[in-house]
Amino acid sequence: MRFQVEVVVSLGCVLLVAPAPGGAQSRRPGVASADQAAARRLDSLGFAAYKLEEDAYIEAGNVTTAYADPEDSQADRHKFFQTSVYLLKLAVRADSTNASATFHYGIVLADRSFKGWGEWNQPELKIALSWLTRASRLATGKYANIRPTIDSTIAKQKEALDHE
Repeated sequence: MRFQVEVVVSLGCVLLVAPAPGGAQSRRPGVASADQAAARRLDSLGFAAYKLEEDAYIEAGNVTTAYADPEDSQADRHKFFQTSVYLLKLAVRADSTNASATFHYGIVLADRSFKGWGEWNQPELKIALSWLTRASRLATGKYANIRPTIDSTIAKQKEALDHE
């Protein structure tokens, strides 16, 4: 249910909250809801965080006091992707029809499932593949341009799963 907020100024501010006239039907077709706008922003922030987390993982491998060998950081790889997973999960919850957010969520889950040394956490990779498959189904209309990228990502992740 949408709410209408009125501000009354009298010795300070008072917020009066009441149901908006027309309730949920007052949304105009073709106009993004607040949740859809939030989902787009969270998707953008989440994917940016993912790129930074990926860079941090690579840089951490160069810290000789933390890892004797840069390859040793592979075992900790999954720990680097916590913020992006959280933000992208929120984006998908805010708008379950957002193919971009669903796709990015699947990418991060797939990347997080990599255990290093050519091995993946298979149950996590299967979950990532389910999100990527969902993103492919959602990639219509305004999201149709990302469908080929989604489908190629699915093929790569299936190859990794079959390789195990």
